[in-house]
Amino acid sequence: METNFSRGIDMLTQAADKKSEIILFPELWTSGYKLRDPEAIFHTNQEYLLNLKQIAHDRDIYIGGSYLIQEQKKFFNRFILIPPKSDSFIIYDKIHLFRLLNEDRVFSAGDKLNWFVLPFGNVGLSICYDLRFPEFFRTLGFHDMSLLLLTAEWPLKRIKHWNILLQARAIENQTFFVAVNNVGRSGKIIFGGSSKVVNPFGDVTCSGSETEEEILLADCDLDQIIEARNALSALDDRRIDLFFPDQGTSKTPTSSF
Repeated sequence: METNFSRGIDMLTQAADKKSEIILFPELWTSGYKLRDPEAIFHTNQEYLLNLKQIAHDRDIYIGGSYLIQEQKKFFNRFILIPPKSDSFIIYDKIHLFRLLNEDRVFSAGDKLNWFVLPFGNVGLSICYDLRFPEFFRTLGFHDMSLLLLTAEWPLKRIKHWNILLQARAIENQTFFVAVNNVGRSGKIIFGGSSKVVNPFGDVTCSGSETEEEILLADCDLDQIIEARNALSALDDRRIDLFFPDQGTSKTPTSSF
């Protein structure tokens, strides 16, 4: 874990020096899926998060990624976004646990979605396997997302699905989708990188290597959200009453999850 964290801090510093506003790490980036002693990992993560919180405050940046966290004697795969001007973390506990990696044997599943408001718009949080569930992102979309963030450990052998689904989710919700994936080997699994930024038209504006660790920098022109929605008003034509009756007919829900 120490090696991962040290390398992460180095890359974080480089990104912050280039005036990045939001910095995103892969899923479980400090520990990976070697979870034989989850309590020890949790306590180490607590120390790391205190350090990251100080950096976020000092550098005036948002820092996101997922971590093994313990709460009420349960472990969660938790997306934590550390804001620059608050002592409270923005969190989302992974809802869809990936049984092929025995994730369900260690973690408890979350039971609610989460999104938050930044000065430029609403931002939704997601983790890896969530990408395969379009209803997850459609539900976030009821809150008029400007940006969807996903942190992942997605295997190379299914990277074609990753690439297609990222574009699909951006197109479906006519918003920006930013996804960061792990690279390299963990045990028998080779992860596939290919971190991406996809714009509301479904165009990939930034894409990373499948095999090499790197820092990706991207600008999101949020005016493209309005352009995409004006060009094709698919969101206005949703039959929410049939497929999501609990959402009613309002396009702007009044409460968060």
